[in-house]
This record gives sequence, C-alpha cells and structure tokens, in this order.
Amino acid sequence: LSSSITTRRKALAQAIAAQETDTRNTLESELGSLLFLRGIRRLEDDQLGGMEEDLREVIALEPDNASAYNALGYTLLVETDRLEEALALIERAHALSPDDAAILDSLGWGRYLTDDLDNALAPLEAAWAQQQDAEIGAHLIEVLWALGREDEARGLAVELSERFEEASELEALFQHIPELRPVVDAP
Repeated sequence: LSSSITTRRKALAQAIAAQETDTRNTLESELGSLLFLRGIRRLEDDQLGGMEEDLREVIALEPDNASAYNALGYTLLVETDRLEEALALIERAHALSPDDAAILDSLGWGRYLTDDLDNALAPLEAAWAQQQDAEIGAHLIEVLWALGREDEARGLAVELSERFEEASELEALFQHIPELRPVVDAP
C-alpha cells in the first residue's frame, strides 16, 4: 500500500509539472483512496497520528470528501479530547453530505459529547431511520436516556439486544448505564 502511495505521489507531481489536468484529477482521486485506506488500517493498528496525517492529506487532495472529514472527525471525537475540532470536521462532512447515515450519527454523537444535548437527538433519529445498526442504536439510546426519555431508551435497548445479541457497542452501553440492560424473564 505504501509503495502504491509513493508511486501515485510521483506520478501526481509529474502530472502537475506537465499541467495535465485530467491525469492530475485521476491521480489525486487514486491517491486519496489509497491514503484513506491506509489511514483506516493505521487506526486499526493504534497509529492515531498516522491515521490523522493520512486523512488530512486526503482532505487536502479532495476538499469535498465528506467521508474523510467524517472519519477523521469521529476518530478524534472518540479517541482524543479534541472534541470541538472533531465536531467542526463532522459539521463540514454534514454540510457536504447532509443525508449520510454515518455522518448523521457522528454529528448527533458529537453534539452529545460536547454537551449540546438539545441538538443531538434529531441527527441520531435520522441516522437510525436510514441505518439500524448497533452503534447508531447505542448512541440513540444513550441520548434518549440523557434526555429523560427512559421508557423509549429501555424499549430500544430491548429491541437492539434481540437484534444484535453480541454487539460490543451494546455491552459498553450497558456497562455505562446498567439500568438499561434488558432483563430476560426465566421460563
């Protein structure tokens, strides 16, 4: 992967020097995709600094890449204390792609983590309406709980427990808020 990135960088420099716009655009897109992939792999290998470097380069190459803004923003949101910076990146992603479920989830979760509870629920509900996965559901449950809508939070927790029995996101939620753990009646 790194050698492919190096090759694309060299070719891109040549295309820029030769003022080959079509080639430049193609190479920027290819390089952006490779850097995004490497950035995600770096995160999986606990190399947050390398991941951030790669995604910032993607954003420099492709300033309209909503996925790169969101991936970097969400990672900073959950892995660092740089919450305001993270939320600004997520808000940029949202401006570029306002209906993307992953971005809506990040936006709602970022607002929740930055104590903007009043504005956290709507994007999470919109994300959940589009994509019912364990992570979005866990975020929605926690915000509902924080808003005092405990019955809704418990109902959704039961639903998610049935649908996603082994989801780590739910287990983390239940450890954080033990009152949400569904009780299964023995026969």
